[in-house]
Amino acid sequence: MNNEHIRNHLTDSAELHRIAEERIAMHTPDLLLAASLEATERLVHDLEVHQIELEIQNTELRDARYEVEMDLEKYTDLYEFGLVGYINLNRDGTILAVNLSAANLIRIERSLLPGRCFSELLAEECRTTFTLFLERIFTTRTDETCAAILLDNAGLPLTVEIGAAISSSGHECRLSLINISGQKETVPQMLEIGHHSGTTLASGNIALELSVCSLHEALDAATEMLKENALERGVIIRRDLASESNQRIVADFEMLKQILFSLLANAIRFSPAGGEVDVKSVRDGDELIISITDVGRGIREEDIPNLFEAFTPLDSVYTPKNEGSGLCLALTRQLVELHGGTIRVESEFGTGSRFSVSIPLKSCQ
Repeated sequence: MNNEHIRNHLTDSAELHRIAEERIAMHTPDLLLAASLEATERLVHDLEVHQIELEIQNTELRDARYEVEMDLEKYTDLYEFGLVGYINLNRDGTILAVNLSAANLIRIERSLLPGRCFSELLAEECRTTFTLFLERIFTTRTDETCAAILLDNAGLPLTVEIGAAISSSGHECRLSLINISGQKETVPQMLEIGHHSGTTLASGNIALELSVCSLHEALDAATEMLKENALERGVIIRRDLASESNQRIVADFEMLKQILFSLLANAIRFSPAGGEVDVKSVRDGDELIISITDVGRGIREEDIPNLFEAFTPLDSVYTPKNEGSGLCLALTRQLVELHGGTIRVESEFGTGSRFSVSIPLKSCQ
């Protein structure tokens, strides 16, 4: 009886399962909410950690930026206000950039200097040799120095040592200017070119240092300076020189070398890859005629009369990209005429050019 009563009051398994399911369903939202809160807390924690990481990185970046700005300010001060003046030039000698020290040295407002020709700042008698000096640097890509006379804004002379170095691109030259007026006695209006040349300019005239010169030796020296340029372009230089007795002339050896250098540099520059440059010399009465012939692009007939105008370079149509505007042939002509000689050109556009230099032999008998 009692057992039956107990059984009557027990819930069967099916009902128990149903009740259990209902209770589980009643507690599930609480469980999900707990899980959701835990995930949210973990997410907030991760975000806080990430925020701290970003703050640390931001602090480090600010510190690094400050250090960079301080270094930049330090080196800017060294560049702008140091004892050395810096001027950047392109191949034509046009000023591209100037530091404050250089502007203060020549007493000209810095903003007025870019775009001007650097030669305008030199004493007139120094300009020719400096232009040749600059062309040689761009062609050989070697660092050189020279002493020159600059004229400040008041026209007063200032002796400076000029160091020249070509940029890695080869398109710009940086000049460093150091005032040496108080360090050495100088003859007014004088320029001494160092490294390759001993030429001296005085009183507006080039002082020739005449001696019996070997054309062969001068050509060897000029060719050696241009060897790398010729190799880069695959240009071959061929010679056909007069006999040893007929190739010795009375001349300034350094200037003779510069004449050959300038004409050869132009011939190589305007020659196609794998081209040839022919150098010939022949005696014609009392003159030695030196000719340099290339198979480059040539020059239009209407442009030939302008080639030898003072400081007039070859028109850009003849200039290879990024090569500058060519050597100033007026300077070469000036050096030739100082020796009592002449220079002329024969050219056919699209075929090539021949430059011929005639130098008297009368004093070399």
